Amino acid sequence: MKLSVWVAILLSLALAFLLSCGSATTSGGSGDDTEYASAEEEAVETELGDDDWRLMSSSQEIFAGIKFNSPTGVLTIINNSDDTIGAPGLKTYDLDTGDATEISVAGAEEIASGETFKGDVEFPGEPGDDDLITLDLDDEDVGVFMTSAIYAALPPIWGTPSVIPHPGIWSFEMELSTAYLEGVGCPSEALSMTSEGQLTMSVANNGLSAMWDIDGSYVNFNRGSLNGNFDSPLYSFPVETDEGPSWGYNEWEFAATSTSEITGKLEWDNNQGCTAEYPITLEFISLEDPTIHALCEGTWSIEWGAFSCGGYPISFPLPASGTVDVFYVESDPLHLTLDTSSGMVVLP
Repeated sequence: MKLSVWVAILLSLALAFLLSCGSATTSGGSGDDTEYASAEEEAVETELGDDDWRLMSSSQEIFAGIKFNSPTGVLTIINNSDDTIGAPGLKTYDLDTGDATEISVAGAEEIASGETFKGDVEFPGEPGDDDLITLDLDDEDVGVFMTSAIYAALPPIWGTPSVIPHPGIWSFEMELSTAYLEGVGCPSEALSMTSEGQLTMSVANNGLSAMWDIDGSYVNFNRGSLNGNFDSPLYSFPVETDEGPSWGYNEWEFAATSTSEITGKLEWDNNQGCTAEYPITLEFISLEDPTIHALCEGTWSIEWGAFSCGGYPISFPLPASGTVDVFYVESDPLHLTLDTSSGMVVLP
């Protein structure tokens, strides 16, 4: 397999894992009580809401799902873009060897703007949750299929949240008290203090991601759609035990009660039986011009290390490095072109 394909797969997988590890579930399905952001969303979810696998891609105009009746299935693609898109094809990958298997789609043909395509597919066997399925349009990779459970845990793609906190400088206050500790092995002495200061917060224009800059230390957040909360990934910290060094975990969560007020908590776990939820409050102080770090256009090398989800390592049998071509286009902040594959990277 070409290295560029591995990189494209890795970017899609990394995105899915990072988002699913730290985000709340989104609205979806076609139930009578579901509230939709638009008639377009309702039409898509009515068509694809019961499918077993859903397409994850950077496009907000092309949607797809696969409904299985093992070993056959039905591929459905909705083209809400203004252009005709290429004939669809599917591939599955053996993550142990990297070998790709092409899956033919019955009646595959170009799909006109506003049209919905349905075609029968037949797999060697019904894919497992860990299998990798990609969608091609005219042999160009456009996205990766996720199980419906994983897809439901991704941040929303529809609409813009009603409350988006201001970017800029915020005051920060966190209550640290042994009264919040629970479990075994926690300190028995009653202690209490308040940690306070300032941080700089960057917020994506769509309100779905944010980043804290606390004296040069960064905390990244993604936003779920059901409760509107921002959740960070799990961060680790060292813990000394009688058996030697270990690792604990913490995770930040906050909600914007208004554009200038935030409440939240730090969930702390020393992985030795003692946990805590420390309350935090933030108040907006002033706007600050964002610091823009623009990558130079051209060819860049890319390297990655170990991945983890929920504090547990994830093994990908992929190359550890490669190259990407970086260029800017008017509609996207940054585009990475990987041979015939590409993916949009939005920087908050």
